[in-house]
Amino acid sequence: MAIFDNDTAGYSATSILDQSSIPENIKALHYPNIKMAEEYSTIGPSGSVDLNVNGLACGIEMYFGSDILTNADSGLVVQWEGYDDKLKQYQGEVLNKNIAQSEFRAKLSHCQGDPPKVNGCEWNDMDEVLKSIFKAFNE
Repeated sequence: MAIFDNDTAGYSATSILDQSSIPENIKALHYPNIKMAEEYSTIGPSGSVDLNVNGLACGIEMYFGSDILTNADSGLVVQWEGYDDKLKQYQGEVLNKNIAQSEFRAKLSHCQGDPPKVNGCEWNDMDEVLKSIFKAFNE
């Protein structure tokens, strides 16, 4: 199984795969669309705008949970970068990924051994990633 980001770069990478040459027991997936990404803070040539970044800028950090991504001090906005001519869309990337990754590691340590959503930890979007993996071979 290969899991690609739910962003322009991920879709660009899978667009060059010849699905007919991949054995049935190998799946190429993208992270799923998530509610939180439907209206997410972005920054680009037009300034700051809330946009749906599903399929455009959802790297793994977007699935770390709203408890991390909505922390105003982190500055975890999506910045628009390169344009993909083939897909005719921009690639976005979360700024300050290192902060999101550090906060996620702290969240994992804090919640280790506890059931999901205990002690203020939120796992909804990561749960969606896992569900998409489990369903991959049932479709």
